[in-house]
Amino acid sequence: TWIESKLFGSKFGGKIDRIDAVDDKIVILDYKISSKDDDLKINFEKIELDNRESWHKTVKSLQIPIYMLLYVKNSDKSIEEVEGKYLLLGKPRIDELNCFYSPIGSENISDRIEKLEFIIKTLIDEIKNPDVPFSPTQDPKKFCRICDFSSLCGVK
Repeated sequence: TWIESKLFGSKFGGKIDRIDAVDDKIVILDYKISSKDDDLKINFEKIELDNRESWHKTVKSLQIPIYMLLYVKNSDKSIEEVEGKYLLLGKPRIDELNCFYSPIGSENISDRIEKLEFIIKTLIDEIKNPDVPFSPTQDPKKFCRICDFSSLCGVK
């Protein structure tokens, strides 16, 4: 399902692999061929909003939170009524306990999304600000190999 909207003054869009209505929740699923959730995790306990340099260590992916925000913006649902999960298809056994990973979790959803909104807005502001110099990731061996834009930034 293609979804798009403006978030924080910028147009966002993406293809959500699956959207289900489960009980009183909307569940957004993104399929991953990996069996590992290491590059998808968000460590809310260690996020330091006032320490921009630390974000890459605590927030590994913003894909699901952005999908959740887009869905809420395009529906009559609140953020508490939407859950985002990755389905890790590389796991040896596909079942409810083994292969689903929810980076937001099920507690303090509003507080957690509020933190991520701050991070997303800050990152967008940096990208749009010509006075903020671009610098590639501090770990190019890990991240540049999977980036579609590495040839643009001069790392590749």
